[in-house]
Amino acid sequence: MKETFYILHKSGADSHYIGLKHLLNTKNIDLKYREFSVFSKMIKAITKLSPYQFSKQLTNLTFLISLLFSKEKKIVLGIAPYDNKLPILLYLLKEHKVYYHTSWTHWDDIKYPKRKKVTTKLLSQWKLFLEEKVTHHFVVTTTTKNRLLKNYQIEGNKISVVNHSVDESFNILEKAPIKLPFSFIYIGRLVPEKGILETIELLKNLEEATFTIVGDGPLKAKIQEAISSCNNIIFKEYIKDKRKLSELLSTHQFLLSNSIRTQKWEELFGMTIIEAMAHGTIPVASDHPGPIEIIHSDFGFIFPEGELIDVINKLSSNKYDLNLMSTKALEASQQYLPNQIAKKWEMIL
Repeated sequence: MKETFYILHKSGADSHYIGLKHLLNTKNIDLKYREFSVFSKMIKAITKLSPYQFSKQLTNLTFLISLLFSKEKKIVLGIAPYDNKLPILLYLLKEHKVYYHTSWTHWDDIKYPKRKKVTTKLLSQWKLFLEEKVTHHFVVTTTTKNRLLKNYQIEGNKISVVNHSVDESFNILEKAPIKLPFSFIYIGRLVPEKGILETIELLKNLEEATFTIVGDGPLKAKIQEAISSCNNIIFKEYIKDKRKLSELLSTHQFLLSNSIRTQKWEELFGMTIIEAMAHGTIPVASDHPGPIEIIHSDFGFIFPEGELIDVINKLSSNKYDLNLMSTKALEASQQYLPNQIAKKWEMIL
């Protein structure tokens, strides 16, 4: 029987495992995705009359039950810090080989996204999981590794830093294309913490600048209203086709990531940053953990949160060789290609 690895995640997150998939393909090993938030999604599937989603959750439920009657499955678990579902999962996974995958940077029991039903007992179960149950930790940034080591008794050689990867379906370029001068693009969720409305306020009066917003989310209507009278800002619906997204990225000089921290969230990596770099688009991002590790001053700009205008003023000063920075961004993106990230997953074998 062909060997199989499983991703067990709240919502699948296929894009987080491009490098792992590439590695396992070269070894003729299957990779299957399963989800553990089954019942809430079943109810949603029934409410929305979605046979596909209901069938998918039946598959997930069958998998979870099968864990009780099998041994030694190799499972990459993606679960948010201090999530109260962990004890149930630990029971199901007790006879299996578990690898933990996380991008979260705060491991001091103070700042974390899942705050409901967190008890002293739950924290001790998480400690047991992190220190004893996990075969190997795969973390997205060095910051995550360092903070896990600081707060838990984990051997350093049991943690590997494995960044996310550029999607293979992108049209990866060999040479940085010529860009529309002073053109900015944002790609992603349309939510307050992404700072898009603030970015619009800064750019709408800069006639020499153009700004393209691509995505979907709760702020969509507000954004469309905010730019209704702007000649230099355009909105595009979420683009699923990576080839079309490639074409769009290739024409823009800068990617903007004006992220704003909340109690539950900060930019932990930045998939669109490495995707933009792969098209020679220069990343401009606020100083969150992910962007700080990705972006170097040779090919991008990091600014203190709330100070985007200072960077924009710098960009308009003709102080920088932007063509050279574009080329260097493209060169730096090569380390995030699937074949390179695959090497960092090797410890899983």
